[in-house]
Amino acid sequence: MRIPNERLGALLAEAEWAGEALARAVNVVGAESGVPLHYHRSAIAHWLSGMRPRGPVPEFVAEAFSRRLGRTVTIEQTGLVPMPYRTNGGWWQDDPAGRLAELSTQDKRAYVLAAELMLPLFSTADATFGGGHVRAALAAYLGHTVGPWLRCDATASVRRDLLVVAARLSYLSGFAHFDEQLHGLAQRYYLTSLMLATEAGDGAGRALALRGLSVQARALGHRRQAVQLAEAAVAAAGPAAGAQTRAFLTGQLAVAHAAAGDRRAALAQLTLAERELDRAEVEPRPVGDCHSASLAHQHAAVLAGLGDRAGALATLRLSVLGRPVAERRSRTVLLARLAELQFAEGQLEPACRTWTRFLTGYAQVRSGRAERALAELRALILPHRRNPVARQLIELAAGAHCRKRACPMPNRP
Repeated sequence: MRIPNERLGALLAEAEWAGEALARAVNVVGAESGVPLHYHRSAIAHWLSGMRPRGPVPEFVAEAFSRRLGRTVTIEQTGLVPMPYRTNGGWWQDDPAGRLAELSTQDKRAYVLAAELMLPLFSTADATFGGGHVRAALAAYLGHTVGPWLRCDATASVRRDLLVVAARLSYLSGFAHFDEQLHGLAQRYYLTSLMLATEAGDGAGRALALRGLSVQARALGHRRQAVQLAEAAVAAAGPAAGAQTRAFLTGQLAVAHAAAGDRRAALAQLTLAERELDRAEVEPRPVGDCHSASLAHQHAAVLAGLGDRAGALATLRLSVLGRPVAERRSRTVLLARLAELQFAEGQLEPACRTWTRFLTGYAQVRSGRAERALAELRALILPHRRNPVARQLIELAAGAHCRKRACPMPNRP
C-alpha cells in the first residue's frame, strides 16, 4: 500500500505551484543536466500518491524547489528518496579520470586538437565565440586524450604537471557548459577540476574550481552557498597566491556578499580586490584572467546587488568599453545586461540602442546566456511596440532569432 507523499504536497503549497508547474521546472533542470525529461502533471499526481521516481529525478525535484523557494531543499525533504541507486557512493567519489571519459559521451561533436595548444586555443575560442562553440570538442579532448593519459604510469613531477593542466581544462569545460546553461554538467566539470587540483596539491587550481562553483551558485539563486564557496576559494589560494589571482577571487566574494544582501562585506571585499589589482602585474591567462574591465563588471554586479542601479550602469559601461576585442562573448552578454539596467531605469530608447549593439554580438556567438538575454529582450520590449525605436528593435531581434535557426521570416504587412 502506498503512503501519500505529504512532504511533497507541503512543498508544492509553499511554492504556490500546481503539478504542471513543478513538472515544467523539473524538465528544465533535467535539460540543464543533459537529461531530457517530459513530465506532466500526471507524474506529479503519481508522486503525491506515493510513487517514487528513479534517480537522478529526485535531485532535479529538490533543485527546482530550491530555486523557487530561495533555500536549500534536500531530496529527503521532497519525500522522493528513490529506490537504491548509486550504491557505491556519489559520482564525485569516483576516479576523476574515469568521470571525464563518461562526461565526454554526452557531447557528440568531438574532435581532437594538438595537446600542447589546447588550453590557450580553447580559452580564446570560448571567449570569442562562446561556450557552444567549444564545449563538445573540449569534452572530447578531456575524455579521449587527457583521461587516458592520467591512467598511464609517469614520474611524480610529470603526473603533477598533467593534473594541473587537466584541472584547468576541466574548469574551462565547466565554464563553457555554464555559458550554455547546462548547469548539471557544468557543476560536474567544476567538481572534477577540484578533485584533480586537490590531487596535484594545486591551491590555485582548487581556488579556481571553487570560484566557478560560487559563480554558478549565485546564478541559480543559491546565495548563501555562493558566499561559502567564494570564501573557500580565497582560503584555498592562500597567502602565496599572486595579486592578480587574489583580485579574481575576492571580486567574486564581493559579488556573492552583495547578492546575499551583506553590504558591508561586499564593499570591503570589492575594495580589497581593487587594491590587489592595482598592485598586480596583470598578464593574460587562459583561465583566471583578471583585468580592469573584468573587475569593473564585478563592481557593477556589486552595485546592482545592493540596489544602486545608476552606479551599476556607469561602471558596467566602463567594463564594456574596456573589454579586449577577443572577449566578444563577455562583451555581448554585458551589453544585454547594460540594456536591461537602462530599461529598468526608464531609459527606453537608450536601452534599445544598447540592445541593438547586443544583437550584433549575438549573431557571432553561440552562448546559452546570450540566448536567454535575447528572450529577455523580446519579453521586455514587446509591450512598447508602439514606440518606433522599440518597434525597429523588435524586428531586428526577430530577424536575429530566425537567422540563428534558419527559419523563414514572416511577410511584413
